[in-house]
Amino acid sequence: MENKFVPLWANVIEAQVESDTHVLSDLPLENREEFGPIIVTFYSLKGGVGRTTSLSRTALILANQGYRVVCVDGDLEAPGLSDVFDVAAPIANDKGLLPLLVSLEVGDISGEELLSHFNKVGNLDLYVLPAGNLTSEYARALRWVDVETWYSGERNPARILNKMIAESPLKPDVIIWDARTGISQTSAPFLFSESDVAIICFNPNLQAKAGNALISRGMATTKNYRGLNVEPRYVLSPLPNTVSEFNRLRERGIEWISEWISPLQRGRKAGAELIPEEIICTVAYNERMASKDHVDFTEDLSDYSTIANWISSIVPPRISNVTKVNDSEAGMNNVIQELYEVSKRNTGVAETDKEHEAFFIESEQYTRILDDSTSFVLGRKGTGKTSLFIHLLNTRNAVPLAAPRLLQRQYQFTPDINRYLDWHRKHHEEAGAWRRFWLIQTIVSFTRGDIAFEQLKDYSEADLSNTLNTVFTADNQGSSGIFIVDGLDDGFGSDITGNLVRMRAIEGLLDYWYQYGSNFTRYKFKIFVRYDLWQRTQVVNKSHFYGYSVELKWKQEDYLNIVTKLASRSDLFARYYCKQQRIPYIGENTHLLINHEEAWRLIFGERMDAGKSAYTRSWVWNRLADAQGEHSVRMLLVLFRECLSREVIDPRKTKTLIRPRYLIDSLDNVSQQARSALEEEYSLELANVFNRLERIDTSPFTIDRMGDIDKTTIDLAVSVGLLEEKSDGRLSVPDLYRYAFKVGRRGQA
Repeated sequence: MENKFVPLWANVIEAQVESDTHVLSDLPLENREEFGPIIVTFYSLKGGVGRTTSLSRTALILANQGYRVVCVDGDLEAPGLSDVFDVAAPIANDKGLLPLLVSLEVGDISGEELLSHFNKVGNLDLYVLPAGNLTSEYARALRWVDVETWYSGERNPARILNKMIAESPLKPDVIIWDARTGISQTSAPFLFSESDVAIICFNPNLQAKAGNALISRGMATTKNYRGLNVEPRYVLSPLPNTVSEFNRLRERGIEWISEWISPLQRGRKAGAELIPEEIICTVAYNERMASKDHVDFTEDLSDYSTIANWISSIVPPRISNVTKVNDSEAGMNNVIQELYEVSKRNTGVAETDKEHEAFFIESEQYTRILDDSTSFVLGRKGTGKTSLFIHLLNTRNAVPLAAPRLLQRQYQFTPDINRYLDWHRKHHEEAGAWRRFWLIQTIVSFTRGDIAFEQLKDYSEADLSNTLNTVFTADNQGSSGIFIVDGLDDGFGSDITGNLVRMRAIEGLLDYWYQYGSNFTRYKFKIFVRYDLWQRTQVVNKSHFYGYSVELKWKQEDYLNIVTKLASRSDLFARYYCKQQRIPYIGENTHLLINHEEAWRLIFGERMDAGKSAYTRSWVWNRLADAQGEHSVRMLLVLFRECLSREVIDPRKTKTLIRPRYLIDSLDNVSQQARSALEEEYSLELANVFNRLERIDTSPFTIDRMGDIDKTTIDLAVSVGLLEEKSDGRLSVPDLYRYAFKVGRRGQA
């Protein structure tokens, strides 16, 4: 679409947002293959913020990844990009960007002539078009540059040049422009009209706020040469090396960007918004790099890999990086249908899942849990505590002292809620009563109920200790094993009495372990406790317990592999995987051959092809995190099932089994289920928080928006992952719950 808008700064600032915004990464990846190279502009309102440094390092990363990259020195007033790349070839007076623009404004040039203006960088597919040779003739030519004439006349030399570069033998994947700093007439067209992506570099000090807000707004009010909005990305540079200052300025930058991109959120549905944390790159001050005259081909470029990933994510592949599917549509639909059936049998509720072992992940953390020095396994709701409990029951000589409610029928000698309530009613004033409760329960469980709880309830603690020794001595096998406890967060209800009994039972268990745990030489304890309950316990010498505890925290790889490990137990998927990977199918053991990252790409694709260009793995990981950064297995499997249900209803031939846009479409339902699970558990303690969030429109928000809710209750909401407390005292709601409460991001229209 031809854009007749004249991108002068005054016009950009005065323009209004008149329609929904659309950027290149909104388009499915396969629809971009006809678009030619991606054009990226690096810009900064002020100098000294690492714009050219970021550009050169990003170009080098892309070239090292095999992309063909052309860099154009568009800083006509202060050129120097060739020097940054250490290009030794001298620049002739008639070579460079400025002479090209002058020539193209009046007539065409040949492709051969065009190539003569470029310099190759090293042995890579990386080329630089210098601004020109700084002579008196160059200075005179610069005076005649008139952007308004470009857009109101017959020939637009900037657009013609980009088209010629795209069609030249260089065949670039990416064209990168280094735009002039500040409100310069030559920076506006490259920033708003002639690029697909703008990388805006700034230091988040107050001098940068107002100007960059206008620039960001301009991307919503203008359309580029494709008839789309330019897509913004932000580099915060250089940030201080001290952790506290680095984090403070990063958080300030995120807050500002949330506001700046508000106009670009127009028309975007839930899950497809631009997320500030995903469109920033933070770079700390590096004295060694800052003092270099030119890019070092051997230096560590990792600080700039985020920028390179932004660009590579929207580059149309020469050969699609999405696996080509040769199966018939019916064949793929059968795989999807079977995966859907598998997903319905595995909900993430460990007590009821039919194929629990299919998605058990034996991680590094699992090894620590098995260590004899670990007695307490802490985890938030849904993180997999009960899955581990069941796994240990099935694979170890485990004696359950307490079990989740849905497993108590299988282990009838374990206590149910009535036993806990009855004990509390009769012994709540007795010192050490709950320690005695767990002594009794150990004897009952070790004998598998042969000695009943009722038989021992009136024994003194000394008598119980002697009985326990007698029981162990009578164990002729002399076996070793583990005493295992779970279910203390389950079935107590949310009323005051239920909560009190639960906390007393947990505190009594800790007291019992402290007094008697070391007496057991052949049996070790594995006690599973929900993290927020652990934090609320009040016991003597609590710090002592931390040395014997492990907190369940998922690594991204292990967490996401739950989906692919579960999928690999589908025979149709295993056959499908083998066909795509061209490896032999070996029957029921085929799941052992599956590479989980490859399996993920077959299911979801590598990148989001709608709404934004993030990696699908990163997108899922970020959206399913609660405010504490914890991840629920249950919600991951809900997301998987929701996506599959949409594919079953709307079967079509696609390059992946699940269209990435269904991840976005399913997020609202996942959020609703996450909210329901939280409300079910904390219906009493957090009722006021749930009600108040219904009236919050955007996040983050100031704490006064919570009304008269006390700080203790807010701290509980933070502890369970519903709210995050920012360093400036504001509160925010994570994506996992934000959609369910219909809370928008600050800066989202």
